[in-house]
Amino acid sequence: MKTLKCPICGSEPHYEKSPMWHGSHGYHDCYRHDFTCPTCKLLESGADDVSRVEEKTSYDQAIKNWNDKVKKVSKFLKNKEKDKVEEQKMIDRFQWIQTPDGTYILIDTWNDKVVEGAPTYTTSSTNSSDSLKKWGHTDDTKRN
Repeated sequence: MKTLKCPICGSEPHYEKSPMWHGSHGYHDCYRHDFTCPTCKLLESGADDVSRVEEKTSYDQAIKNWNDKVKKVSKFLKNKEKDKVEEQKMIDRFQWIQTPDGTYILIDTWNDKVVEGAPTYTTSSTNSSDSLKKWGHTDDTKRN
């Protein structure tokens, strides 16, 4: 079984096998198998062989745990990126337009209609239209 790379930074995981006993205390002849990302140090996973008959079984379980965590984080990151794309589409969809009387209204560019219930803004100077940002207003604007 092969380990997957870290979905955050792309590094191969670092493997460490450590005994689960110290002196006469602990689980003799049992080991902890851990995988960690050596670069970003954000992911770690492992397994022990306390309840397993063979050490190989716990090593394979540690790899499975690591790979499951990598897949889970990869899926989360993929969905997060998808959400960013959708958010950008929504930001691009709506635009502030200045009317002849100096009031800014929010327009849905997909259907060229004014967004009902959206706030409107007026500016105190004619040069501030360049500084008005989508989804907000600058300090020289006041909300109606």
